[in-house]
Amino acid sequence: MLNINYSKQAVKFRSWEDIKETMPDVWSLKMLEDMEQKPEFHDFIPREDVLKELHI
Repeated sequence: MLNINYSKQAVKFRSWEDIKETMPDVWSLKMLEDMEQKPEFHDFIPREDVLKELHI
């Protein structure tokens, strides 16, 4: 299992220049294509509805 530290301290000193640019893989390209072409990906659920559904 991959353990990644996402603490605020770790992120605080990062900048966009620290992020390595990579090319998207086939799966990522397919996901982006689906988001652009399929209307069901254009619907958003209000935050309040999500919280109700999750009982939060």
